[in-house]
Amino acid sequence: MESLHVQTADLRMHYLQEGTGEPVIFLHGFPETSYEWRKQFPALAGDYALFAPDTRGFGGTDKPGVRVNRAMLAQDIVNFMDALDIDRASVVAHDWGGIIAFKLAIDWPERVSRLAMLDTLCTVWAPAGAHGYWFKAEPLPEEFFAAHHRGFIESIFTGGSEPPLPGRPQSPWPSA
Repeated sequence: MESLHVQTADLRMHYLQEGTGEPVIFLHGFPETSYEWRKQFPALAGDYALFAPDTRGFGGTDKPGVRVNRAMLAQDIVNFMDALDIDRASVVAHDWGGIIAFKLAIDWPERVSRLAMLDTLCTVWAPAGAHGYWFKAEPLPEEFFAAHHRGFIESIFTGGSEPPLPGRPQSPWPSA
């Protein structure tokens, strides 16, 4: 597996590359990098040309001081494909990378041959659920986590348990 850089239209992007054949682009989740895909590459490299870019602001890719949005991040992937002369590719995406991949597939369907999503909020038909945007409402998330960090952590470990763990409230979140 090679660790490389490519200059796109407006970013210097770091990416991992391995194999030859039909191109497959892997998009990482938050707060990860291309390194997330390191264990999948050896199993697939015999049949495919695998590319895993660090998206804008992550890993070895430039971190311009601008506020980003899905359209910009999807355009970054198109620019990445252009810089590497990839006309069309399968896209495998995890978590936040899936939100980028949805936008890429909707706005540039001719560039995406297949789409595989892993643990991703679906934002195709409607905006992401409130919790997806809640993290952007400055300074609300920081203030909430500072005041309720124990409840937040407990919700991560107990929120999906069925039935609810005995002696614990069903939701550690305070009522509004």
